[in-house]
Amino acid sequence: MVKYPEYSPPNFPLTKMKLSTGAEIELGMFAGEGIHAAPFEARGLLDLTFPMGGGTGMMLGLIFQLGKWGYDVVQVSNSITVSPVFTEYYQKTIEEKRKLEEQMKAGFASLSTAISDYELLMHDVRKYKEYLDYFRNVKKAEKNLEEARKKKDENEIKKAESELKRAKHILRAIFVDQVDAYTGEGISMKTIAVRWPTIISDFMSLMEDYDDPKDIVKALNGNIPLAEATILATKCKLFREWMTYFYDNVKERYTRLMSLAEARKKSIEEYRNALKPVISRYKQINDMEKNIGPLNRAAWHRPDSQALSVDSQKIWAWRPFISPDPFRPPREIPDNLTFEKAGFYNLAKYYLPGKTDEEKDKNKKRIIAAIKKLEKDKKTVPPLPAVPIVDRVLVTLVRQIEAEYGIDCAEMVNLIYENIQEMSGKFVPPDLSSPTRPGMKWPFSPYFIFVEIPVDRTVLKLPNGALIEDIWIEPLITYNSTQNIILGRMIEVDAISIKERREVLMLLGEQILRNVEGVEKIIKMDDVGKADYPEIFGELEKENLSDDKIPSGSMSERIEEFAMKISNMLSKIGINARFFYPGPYEKLMAERMSKMMQLGPGRMYGTITEYLKKAAGVPGAEPKIWI
Repeated sequence: MVKYPEYSPPNFPLTKMKLSTGAEIELGMFAGEGIHAAPFEARGLLDLTFPMGGGTGMMLGLIFQLGKWGYDVVQVSNSITVSPVFTEYYQKTIEEKRKLEEQMKAGFASLSTAISDYELLMHDVRKYKEYLDYFRNVKKAEKNLEEARKKKDENEIKKAESELKRAKHILRAIFVDQVDAYTGEGISMKTIAVRWPTIISDFMSLMEDYDDPKDIVKALNGNIPLAEATILATKCKLFREWMTYFYDNVKERYTRLMSLAEARKKSIEEYRNALKPVISRYKQINDMEKNIGPLNRAAWHRPDSQALSVDSQKIWAWRPFISPDPFRPPREIPDNLTFEKAGFYNLAKYYLPGKTDEEKDKNKKRIIAAIKKLEKDKKTVPPLPAVPIVDRVLVTLVRQIEAEYGIDCAEMVNLIYENIQEMSGKFVPPDLSSPTRPGMKWPFSPYFIFVEIPVDRTVLKLPNGALIEDIWIEPLITYNSTQNIILGRMIEVDAISIKERREVLMLLGEQILRNVEGVEKIIKMDDVGKADYPEIFGELEKENLSDDKIPSGSMSERIEEFAMKISNMLSKIGINARFFYPGPYEKLMAERMSKMMQLGPGRMYGTITEYLKKAAGVPGAEPKIWI
């Protein structure tokens, strides 16, 4: 094991911090605003070699042990590369990836077929729905005529007869074009029209289906010969029989087609749901080759001739600790906080994404509207040790996370609240009847131990056939982090999941990227028409933008804001100064940092390293458990 301490003490304000992607954030924290610093000795390298499976077992044991110690443990990134020379492992990995590819192809093919079938079925459904609408109009007109005749109102009778005639006109036209036209030469009305040119118009103008030819001559004012009326009487009888048969047939087919269409629609949803985990697993097999430059400089790395595999992952873990301060004043813990007290409106003060002033002003209104909507729904905010919860440092982290993972600024409001609620639930005693996850109760403290464990696992197959497994951890770091930093980490973990889920949904076509009012936005598939052709489909739902009024806050907050403006002005000429210590965290950094604040992460570093060495069989290793 090799340690390399930082010989120069950290300067305040702390200016840089990295996300899981490696993106750097300029925080500029002053004393009292937050801490994210590792003790000098709490940063080191571990390189442990095992027979095959020993290193994996050691890391799994550490992850489970961290959970027993009360830590939240997450994996934030992973990647893998396998040398083709390592035939067994390479074939298994590639075969697994190919299987997932085949599953994806088969799933997409089934999904495409289901969509095509659904569209064909819906085309037939629309056709038969149209026929049913015609019959409904006839039934309605007949009912109106019957009621009008009961009232014996001539005006209403004429109006109802006119409606019935218009309703039947369409059905008679369908009968002439699609049924009678195919009865044969010299029989259909279209071929008989050579002898009696008005026979089709006479048939269409008949109000009722007459059986007696004389009634037809009378209904048409004696303008047709009896021979034509005889043919029309026959056609009326055929039309009446066809109406009964066609009506029953349409009802039956409409019901059957709707059943098939709904079943196909459900199958589309099921195919999409079945593809989501397959795509997610496929994307988790990340190829490490594009970032393998540093690995190529390793002396043992010979992928062309050496059978090896390398997989990397980054693990985060955190839990609060209490600094050993005998003079710590007692504090009263509130049951809940208002959104203003919790600092949510600081998002509208400091977090204004956008290139132009107009975009920033719009985003400011969107953020305030999202806060007020959430406030109306949730009423209060769960308490956390440090208040305000949403401060300038957390807002800076949130802004970078939004830019890195493409999370909308209004969506961030809900994300922050959910993580505050999750963290608050860890400070209460475990209760199986509550939605809070049971486990160890956290001490009510705004100071956290944050453990960062980047692990490179190398599997080598030696020429004699033996397999060895090497675990390289560089650097293992335990930080002293304040509540706002940990909340930022929790939000980033959620943002990673949201981005992965969004990519899967975009592959499935459930979400689509579109330019809306000059801004690239992720919209649902159902809203594509509204985004592309608002004149036809209607406009997208307008956001309920609130006014840009922000609560003025307390006197101390206003003084702090004024002092911040002066500090920003001084920083432009190279002077980092504050007129008083802001924030709820430790302010006497030089006096208390090394003696009290860094004891927690320093001891935890020793506990983790000794645990790993003992698991690896290093002589004399004995972890001193301190949680």
